[in-house]
Amino acid sequence: MARQLPFDIGEVRLRLIDCGELDQYARFSANEVSSSPPGQTYSLTSDEGAWILRCPSSGDRSFGTQGIRAEATALRTLEQSSIPVPLLVYLDEASGLLVSRRVRGASLRTDIQLADVEIGARILVANAFADTLARIHSLEFGIGGVSSVLWACRDLRNYVSEIELRLARYELSVRPALNALLDSLARSVPAPRKPCLLHGEYRLDRTIFDLDDSPVLRAVTDWRRVGFGDPLLDIGIAYVFWAGLRGIPSVVSGCPSVHFGYPAFEGLLSRYRRAVNFDVDTRVLPWFYSVGFLEVAARVLELCEQRSEWLSSTNRFDDVSALVQPLITRAIAALEGSHLAASYALSR
Repeated sequence: MARQLPFDIGEVRLRLIDCGELDQYARFSANEVSSSPPGQTYSLTSDEGAWILRCPSSGDRSFGTQGIRAEATALRTLEQSSIPVPLLVYLDEASGLLVSRRVRGASLRTDIQLADVEIGARILVANAFADTLARIHSLEFGIGGVSSVLWACRDLRNYVSEIELRLARYELSVRPALNALLDSLARSVPAPRKPCLLHGEYRLDRTIFDLDDSPVLRAVTDWRRVGFGDPLLDIGIAYVFWAGLRGIPSVVSGCPSVHFGYPAFEGLLSRYRRAVNFDVDTRVLPWFYSVGFLEVAARVLELCEQRSEWLSSTNRFDDVSALVQPLITRAIAALEGSHLAASYALSR
């Protein structure tokens, strides 16, 4: 039996007609996007075009009404910038629905899709990915100008405390080592850089590429975690999804580093450092890599808790511990191998 839509499709149709996006006589349909949890993302199609509709979910803060508004703010703010983003069609403040035009192209979400990219084009995909993040971090926006974003400004010390609280809700066999790591992270917070615009979840499957000729990055999507803060927070997340998931089973995303032709993350970082207008101290990167692993672990646990029935039906995770425990182990290894850990030995 078809799932009932959590929105009035007739009202959405009228709004698209009012916006000049849809002819009043055109056929129109809505279907769930299978790669997203149910009830959150829908594909709207007609003979005249295609759109993406996002719905808030009360059980998931990243897709709650506040996250929808944050994404709408980002799309409006970046529409006239050098950052390619989907065109925001409308935001329904009352119901929290966001509709944007669908961008034509490929989203490299899985290892199969990553492998389908021609070997000669893979370095070009990686270069565009790194260059676009550098442009995001080099934009000149005042924090007050986008004060309604979900994360107004991420202070590093507070951010670590927040991750600690999120992970404290779960029973984990690696708890003693995790507690020692969190203590070390709190005592070795790097000196802050000037806050910049953060995507909040920058990874390859949050971009859309035109792969028909020379690869072109057509859009950066999924801005529901947008905010301001240290640019290396985005680097930490990007590292986890580019290289840090190697060998971990049942991952939530493909891992470019396991495919020939995609450069090592160090190559992306080198290109990024040449493009940004600030100095990147590579000595502090392990701290951000470690935090990135913990952030991803927390998101996986929260997703499994909120969407357990869907995850079971789609076989997304056979064993959550097989994913979460390696993430935490790698978070520990990242900091242990850095100069920041020298004064703060991790006790197991």
